[in-house]
Amino acid sequence: MFEIQLPDGFTHMKQVSIHIEYWKGFSYSIELLSIIQNAEGTLFLRKYTNSCDVGANGRPVTSIRDVCFKISGKVHISGINERNWRKFISDNEYQPSVIIENAGGDYVDQKVLDYVKENF
Repeated sequence: MFEIQLPDGFTHMKQVSIHIEYWKGFSYSIELLSIIQNAEGTLFLRKYTNSCDVGANGRPVTSIRDVCFKISGKVHISGINERNWRKFISDNEYQPSVIIENAGGDYVDQKVLDYVKENF
């Protein structure tokens, strides 16, 4: 399982899917879907995307988007999978309920790159 630090008060419940691609050097793309739960017991579908590629000047450009969508309705997490997860998130899937982190810049996430190189 690919581990990503959780925000304070959240617990990891299930990994739904992970897609990792790796190219020479420091270019990679990771998309992870998982279900997390806050301290009040509310379930969220977390969509984490981390990609790194060569910028125009040859330097790495990393983009990270880490967003949570509140899971609506009564559903057991075992029923949520890669193909059907969209139907379980709140009505407006393009307006996430909780934004955990949204960052980018001219750097390589070395921990992620080492993991990808080692495992893929």
